[in-house]
Amino acid sequence: MPTTTYWAPNQASIAQVVTYTFTVPNSIGNTYNATINGKTVTYSSVSGDTAALAATGLFNLLNVSTSIAPELTEITFANPSSGKITATAKTAGTPFAN
Repeated sequence: MPTTTYWAPNQASIAQVVTYTFTVPNSIGNTYNATINGKTVTYSSVSGDTAALAATGLFNLLNVSTSIAPELTEITFANPSSGKITATAKTAGTPFAN
């Protein structure tokens, strides 16, 4: 049976929110990436890293607004708990990930 999809243009825009969960690096040099439009910020694990330290390492790199791609500055990154980063679109209705 076919499905009908309706577009409701009068709905309020909602900011996209995505939570990324990190795993414990299994060696030195594991990479964790944030990529938008082919522009990437990369954190490489170091000795003693845990999932929380790797998440915090990438989070810190993403919050250096003077040296990252403009696309990544359109997102607010938060490090709300151990081993996770939450990304929220600064402009409601503007998606950044699927």
